[in-house]
Amino acid sequence: MQLSSSTRISGTYGPCSCQQLHLRRPIALPLTSCTSAASPFRNSARTRRAIPGMGFNCGTLHAPLASTKRCVLATASKRKAAAAQEARLREEVEDEADEAEEAEGSEDAADVVDQALAEAEEAAATSIEAPPKQRRSKRSSQRKASGSGERADRASERSSYTSSLEPPQVDQSSRTREVVTVAVAGIGVLGLLGLLMMGVKKVATTQGPKIAKAREVREEDRKVVQLQRDAEQRLQGYVSAIRNEPTVDLSAQNLGDPGFVYIADALAFNDRCFGLDLSKNGITPGGLRAGVEPLKNNKALRLLRLSVNSLGDDGAEMLADALLTGACPLEELSLSANSIGDRGAATLAEVIKSNTTLTSLDISSNNIDYDGITALAAAIAENTTLRALYLSDNYIGGMGAIVLANALKQNTGLQELHIKGNEIGDAGITAILDALKEREESMSVLDFGNNGLSVSSAESLALYMERHREMRELNLYMNEIGSEGVSLIAKALDGSKWIEVLDLGGNNVTAEGIQELMAALKGCDNLRVLELGYNPFGAEGMQHLAEHFKESSQVESLKIGWCNIEEEAGAGALAEIIKNNQSLVTIDARGNKLGDPGVFQIARAMKTNTNDKLVELDLGYNEIKDDGAVSLAQAMKNNPQCAPTELKISANRLTRLGQVALQEAMDMVLEMARKEMTITF
Repeated sequence: MQLSSSTRISGTYGPCSCQQLHLRRPIALPLTSCTSAASPFRNSARTRRAIPGMGFNCGTLHAPLASTKRCVLATASKRKAAAAQEARLREEVEDEADEAEEAEGSEDAADVVDQALAEAEEAAATSIEAPPKQRRSKRSSQRKASGSGERADRASERSSYTSSLEPPQVDQSSRTREVVTVAVAGIGVLGLLGLLMMGVKKVATTQGPKIAKAREVREEDRKVVQLQRDAEQRLQGYVSAIRNEPTVDLSAQNLGDPGFVYIADALAFNDRCFGLDLSKNGITPGGLRAGVEPLKNNKALRLLRLSVNSLGDDGAEMLADALLTGACPLEELSLSANSIGDRGAATLAEVIKSNTTLTSLDISSNNIDYDGITALAAAIAENTTLRALYLSDNYIGGMGAIVLANALKQNTGLQELHIKGNEIGDAGITAILDALKEREESMSVLDFGNNGLSVSSAESLALYMERHREMRELNLYMNEIGSEGVSLIAKALDGSKWIEVLDLGGNNVTAEGIQELMAALKGCDNLRVLELGYNPFGAEGMQHLAEHFKESSQVESLKIGWCNIEEEAGAGALAEIIKNNQSLVTIDARGNKLGDPGVFQIARAMKTNTNDKLVELDLGYNEIKDDGAVSLAQAMKNNPQCAPTELKISANRLTRLGQVALQEAMDMVLEMARKEMTITF
């Protein structure tokens, strides 16, 4: 065994022949002989006694220190065992320290560390014991006699050797601080994680509604962006249509001011579109202000409809200025239902006075009163190009009508006058008709509906019509001329080849008036629309109608709603009209209390009807039940080619049974005649 410098043994050493350092001093313990041939101790009598397990690397036992009574080799072996145990204990301490780092509190971790260090210190202290005493040799008594000085030296050597064998001291406070630091660090991380989780939970609780609201706002913003993109694409399509199509209908497209301004730019360079409808788009004076400039330079536009917007007087003034100063050759302008008052009417009057291209002006359903009609009348007196003037549903009144009548005496170009719904009365209408009698030019359209007219107005009208038989449309809807007034009108119309539209609805006409009217209309081959609704002529009047339509008639639209036709004779007369007439396209028979018996007769007529032009049949408000509906369904199944395209049967007494029967008939019509039907329940 080769001694290292860490084994600090007091005394002097000398080389052995085995190349090992051995203690030169005499020792008390006997030694075994060295197996080396060069050793001076070989075969010595003093080394005959061997100590098992205590040999050097050379295989020979040499003398341990006699002064410390411990064998050097035994001490080194124990020191190795103590070092191994210390290393093992340190590993255990470190493992326990790691466990302490995972503890919930720093105080518990520190207690665990302190306990582990205490156990390690105690084990290290007990593992290194003092070397066992060696047996005294036979000559120990002689060494004791060497004096107290030598014993003192040996005591000093023993003390030095004992101190050299003590294990290195462990700095317990430093180690504790390290472990506690690690534990606190671990606990700090856990604490931070806990605080973080608490913060997240708090944010989720307090900020959750705000986050949800923000998401909703973001989603709404996304939808708005998408809508804007769709709107822009739609507007680009409109602009393309304006640049390529002759007429463009953009009514009820919800353009608003931005949309109007966007498409108005296309009007500045337009050379193809001559008709543009922008009605019902929510356009205000603000939008019109930005879009009216391109209109001034447009040289192709002939028709412009801006009805049912919110232009007001300001918008009317802007349009008037554009037409007066611009080069746009506009011929038809519609501004109905735009809240235009007297101020706007006055500015439009300036256009009528000086413009030479405008032929039709529609300013109906506005707020024009006496001052406005006075300004318009003055302009009409000077105008020679305006052909149609729409002033219906304003506030002209009797006085305004008289002012208008004076202007009509001087006007030579006006052919259509629409003034229904102005509370004009007999005096105002009579004044207008007297003024028209003085003109050489005939009026082709007169709309005097809903003005409180009586027989006297009908008499004045009949006199005018006898002189001017070129009238195409006459509207006396919702007045009180009665059967007498209708008789006067009938005589004036007798054999007229011009009349196309005749509206006498709501005038309290009885069967006698209907009889005279039908007799007068026999020669009116151009009559296309006949409105007789809201007149109580009943079944008798219906029979007169049936006789007229049976002989010959080119009427396409017959309106006989709320005329008290009722079940038997009246319904039979209507059935005859449906069966024999070949020209009717629309029949309005609402509110006549036909019931199932009346519908049975109509259904039988529909089975044999040969008129395939019938598009609309309105039987609403007639107290029809399921049996009547089933009969109508069967009629359409039997004659699908002549079934109406649209059947209106709303406000009756049908159940699910009647509705299903009609729907099945509609499907069969589609299958057999390839005709798509719609049924309104």
